[in-house]
Amino acid sequence: MDYRDEILKLLEDGGNQNPAFAMPGYAVMVWPRLGGDIAGRSLATLENMARNKKMMEDEGKGRDDFYHMKASCEAGQSGLVEAVASQILGGIKEDLKNNWKGVTLGLVSPEVQCRILVNDYLKAHGGVK
Repeated sequence: MDYRDEILKLLEDGGNQNPAFAMPGYAVMVWPRLGGDIAGRSLATLENMARNKKMMEDEGKGRDDFYHMKASCEAGQSGLVEAVASQILGGIKEDLKNNWKGVTLGLVSPEVQCRILVNDYLKAHGGVK
């Protein structure tokens, strides 16, 4: 049973809205796993952003918008934790406009490869270099 299922089961069985109090000591077991999951998924997002940055640098100038949007799109397709992480991590250094567009593309179209989504978007908006 996944820890999310365990939390839901405790809420249903105990009727308590806070899983930390549904079973003595349970918060000690569950909440670190939740934090570890978020940290791991955020780290994976950072690694994906680094891969995209390397590809951008290998390709040369003029592809910034594409790779920023592509990395954010891939984060959006991976899940909400990754989408939020990409906005936070991307916002540290970059303008969030392209990052947000990329996340939106990924969340709306999880079945389409991000390189296609981003290319089509940029072509439609005059941004392909």
